[in-house]
This record gives sequence, structure tokens and C-alpha cells, in this order.
Amino acid sequence: MYVLAVTVAPGPDAPHRDLDPEILDTVIRASARPDDRLAHVRSGTGLGLEGDAAGIVMFANADSFLQAIVTARRLCDRAIEACPELVGWLVRHVDSHTL
Repeated sequence: MYVLAVTVAPGPDAPHRDLDPEILDTVIRASARPDDRLAHVRSGTGLGLEGDAAGIVMFANADSFLQAIVTARRLCDRAIEACPELVGWLVRHVDSHTL
């Protein structure tokens, strides 16, 4: 099991800058596929993050550190593409730790 910390933020052309963390959680869960092996997700704003950024913590099963990072990135990219409120948002950072 890996703990994944992801930061997403609006790009310069993003029309929506304020983000409800519950919407982000819901979109990530809805974008998850069985092979993502997502166990838990929680998002938040503020938290010492810069500007309008949002922090996401995910727990996911993966076979390696690299697989966990790639999976988190792809899952967040899918969520951004699927949600009109996230048009113009970008994944800024992904990090992982084992449990």
C-alpha cells in the first residue's frame, strides 16, 4: 500500500479557481478504474499550499513506487479531463510513501 500526495492547481487560463474538495474527491473516485487499485482519497485546500492549489492524499495498492506515482498521475489527469470545474487545472506534484 502506498500513500500518494498530489498537488493540483489552476493553470493561468483556468476559468474556475475555487475548488470544493468534496467535488475533487468525488471526481477522482468516479475516474478510478479497478486497475488503479484506489483504496481511499481525501482532498483539501489551504493546508499551507500556495495560491489556489488543492492537496490530494490517496491510498492505493501498487507493485512498486514507480507504478504508484504513475497511477496517481494518470488518475488525476483523468479526473481533470472529466470535470468541467477542473478545466485548465494541472497536476503540479506527485509523491509517494509506502505503508
